[in-house]
Amino acid sequence: MPQRPNKLSNPTFLFIFIVGGIVSLGIAKNIVDYALGDTYITTLTKTVLSLDLIYFDSWWPMTEAAVAKLKFPDQGIYENVFFERHIKFQYPPISILPFWAVYKFDMSWERATEIANFVSYLSLFGIVICGYKTVTVIAKKYYSEFQVSFAFRVAIFLLVLVATFSFYPLMWGQFIGQIQVIIDLLISIAFLSWLMGRKYFSGMMIALAALIKPQFALFLLWALLRKEKQFLMGLLIVFIPAGVISLAIFGFQEHLDYLRALSHMGRHGEVYWPNQSINGILNRLLVDATSLMWTLESFAPYNRLVHIGTITSTVLLILLGLFYRHKMVIGENGEPSIGSALDLAAMLLICTIASPVAWIHHYGILLPVFLAAFLVAIHSFSTAAKISSLVNILLLCVSYFLLANYFTLAEKEVFSEPPLNLLQSLHFYGAVLLLIALFSLRIDLGGKTVGNRLRPN
Repeated sequence: MPQRPNKLSNPTFLFIFIVGGIVSLGIAKNIVDYALGDTYITTLTKTVLSLDLIYFDSWWPMTEAAVAKLKFPDQGIYENVFFERHIKFQYPPISILPFWAVYKFDMSWERATEIANFVSYLSLFGIVICGYKTVTVIAKKYYSEFQVSFAFRVAIFLLVLVATFSFYPLMWGQFIGQIQVIIDLLISIAFLSWLMGRKYFSGMMIALAALIKPQFALFLLWALLRKEKQFLMGLLIVFIPAGVISLAIFGFQEHLDYLRALSHMGRHGEVYWPNQSINGILNRLLVDATSLMWTLESFAPYNRLVHIGTITSTVLLILLGLFYRHKMVIGENGEPSIGSALDLAAMLLICTIASPVAWIHHYGILLPVFLAAFLVAIHSFSTAAKISSLVNILLLCVSYFLLANYFTLAEKEVFSEPPLNLLQSLHFYGAVLLLIALFSLRIDLGGKTVGNRLRPN
């Protein structure tokens, strides 16, 4: 009599069961919160799905910068907006070109922000598609053990759809009117393009994201050290003309002023609890300021220990991302391996976690990274069932739960004083666990040839 197949050795079943389970656990938590009277997530979800625009977290500062460029061309954007009026415009000069253009054509503030919000909303569905394709591409090209049937495709699409619209960093970013959601889509496309072997395009997408978030420019060094010529060319294809255009329109002094604004932000950081970075933790522990309220016109009070701790941690994390390389992380014949994709993912995470200010919505880039990491860990467990593989799955589950959900306790007065305010940094701890898991998975892949090469279609 033939034996029934063991579901624990079926990676397709395990992936849907584990990822579906951890996503469902977060939704169940939200349901319990609602039953206990906390309606925040319900309100946020309804607002996002109905395409309402209540807050203008990115759109307002970018609009003010665009208006300042038109009305006070001799004073300078950052001098007028950031230093004089204390508006937290934290983006490079070139980022305001779309708003500058619409104001040149006398488009109203309301219309401009409606368009920006709609583009951001569409980006959420783009992230769903990228997440779905990430799973199917990895399953088909890297791990033939996954059964990529029609039923699997439908299940994966529904799972990624639910995961996207329950992933708190993404939903919060859309809720508050953040350009970060568009950046999340660019990073999702970049990650998927890398997996598909389209390194030029991957580099171009990351470079576009870096025009808004300059920390991603670190990928220039990453690409040089990895000798990723195609990826580097993709970066330069965007950076060089964008730099020329930005200098031609805004001038050299404006870019120096931007560096001065970045230095000011790095020296101070933010106390407010959604700043899920080492700077945020240190500020909440050492600075006498409330972590329960965001200050519109000022950053955290300067503290020398916080400043030193921020610089030290930032440098160490960046060095780790740039110079940690495990064997076999580069695929054969220049093709990307699954290990190289995890290397890319780790650098994406480090570019976020090493920043002095890493708001929760900045972690919205991580959904496709989680999907890829779960696939690698589950495949490893189903084929070898090693303790290390099980530990990696547990790390990813805990990390996902911490990063993907909102925790009411962070906004409670009792948890706002040190040392209990360490519990306000659950998203940061989730990011650290994910980084550990990514390094661990790469070590686990180091001794394998199957699953670490790009297979032909």
